[in-house]
Amino acid sequence: MSMVATLFAGVASTMLQVSIGTGQTSSAILAVNALWFSALIFSIGALLNNLVSMAWKGSEMHFRLPPVVSGCIRLSPAAFLILAVLSFSAGIVVFAFASVEATATSYFVIAATVITFAVAACAATWLIFDWVVLSRCDTEDSDLGDLKDKPGKWRRRRRHHRHGHGKRHYGQGMRRDLQSREVQTTDEAV
Repeated sequence: MSMVATLFAGVASTMLQVSIGTGQTSSAILAVNALWFSALIFSIGALLNNLVSMAWKGSEMHFRLPPVVSGCIRLSPAAFLILAVLSFSAGIVVFAFASVEATATSYFVIAATVITFAVAACAATWLIFDWVVLSRCDTEDSDLGDLKDKPGKWRRRRRHHRHGHGKRHYGQGMRRDLQSREVQTTDEAV
């Protein structure tokens, strides 16, 4: 994510130079500059928060933070990058109308932006749905009889995964159940 945020900061600063280089001071160009400045700031924020998040994940102190703080550390890089993309895209749409481009170009920019965000929204909705459903299945599949040692088991599993010794995916329990049901139905059919 650091590389994407750095690349996006470079693109935002380049486009900011283009809009400032036009020499126009209309309200639309000022709005474009404000949107692209905010995109630059959000992308730098995503980069910095990603570095903080990586340092936090590498330390053993991340288990002692309140859930709200740890959630902010984990989710802020992606949130800032999304804000940077939204701000930058809005700036492109305004810039297309504020520049001396043909009207068809401006409408094409809007259409391309709408299509891009519609596809991204569908993909994000599916990923969120998949994550929620599969994490619920993992919760139901977990060992309910040994709840007093659950945090200790979670820490060991998390540390094991973080150091690359094992890959634990969300929904593994559900997939295992589905596979065993397929085997049972196949055996019953024979």
